[in-house]
Amino acid sequence: MSATIKPSTLKAQTKAPRGRLQNRVRFVWNPVTARDLLFLSIISFAIYCPTLWSGFVADDNAEVLQDPLIRSFANIPVLFAHSVWFFLNGGVGDRFYRPLKLLAYTAEYRLFSFQLLTGTL
Repeated sequence: MSATIKPSTLKAQTKAPRGRLQNRVRFVWNPVTARDLLFLSIISFAIYCPTLWSGFVADDNAEVLQDPLIRSFANIPVLFAHSVWFFLNGGVGDRFYRPLKLLAYTAEYRLFSFQLLTGTL
């Protein structure tokens, strides 16, 4: 004799098989999951909140504060033509080609300047 399971007690429901994909599982949102995610979000924010008021760290002083190339959108072609540390030593011995990171720094500089609270988000 097999036991019957009410559909309301299942956390995942299966769909009818389609071709080669069998037993596809669809996630069902429930209040317990929402509560757990909210709890984890609050704990994560509480742990990392003090870092919002911290200063720049490690190589941020050189890479963000001293780089004149990230202060204007007119320098975008230069960002894509050279390495990250090009402004320091002409890129000698530097193999870090990260143009999208420098483009993001340029956009953030235009939006936030060097404001630490908004610049560290």
